[in-house]
Amino acid sequence: MAAAARFKWSSFAGRWLFVFALQEAVYNPTGYHYFSWLMQPESDYVPVKVFVGVALLIVCVFVLGLALRTLTPIGVFSAVVFFSGLSWAGYSVGVRLPTTALTVMWVQAAIATALAGGISLGLFRQWISGLITPSESH
Repeated sequence: MAAAARFKWSSFAGRWLFVFALQEAVYNPTGYHYFSWLMQPESDYVPVKVFVGVALLIVCVFVLGLALRTLTPIGVFSAVVFFSGLSWAGYSVGVRLPTTALTVMWVQAAIATALAGGISLGLFRQWISGLITPSESH
């Protein structure tokens, strides 16, 4: 019998880093991302670009599907409201992001936090409640 998985903040941090790195690989404000590479005019690497794009798409759909299945529409709405409120509160006390690039990075960090939270939610619920889900009790 395998040991039941336990929630750990370090595993949440690993999930967060993975999701954030995935977002940064797809698009980031620095210009070093998949879409920038895809739009370069050279045609030598078209099969590689297509393969990388398909691989990124598969991983993104997997992560998004996993998180959304756990979060449900109410959880997604709650995450949007939470990070919108946090942004508004920060702005009202004088926290201003000086560039658009930093604003994009803030939004990406908020999305990564929501997705990593969604992926970790089952373990977090078990950690908080101390209950084992029926699928783990065999």
